Amino acid sequence: MRGEFTIRSELPPADWWQEAAAKQGIGLDKEAAREKIYGMPYSEWKARINPAP
Repeated sequence: MRGEFTIRSELPPADWWQEAAAKQGIGLDKEAAREKIYGMPYSEWKARINPAP
């Protein structure tokens, strides 16, 4: 096994990315982590999921 994987349910996914990046010495802000997760800027994803009435 290459690395240890632990699910940290008390943290949102973007925080998991930030924590993993920090352990590797990589700086990653929350917006950049969210973009990795959603494949687009979070504001764009949120607008698609919750369209204005």
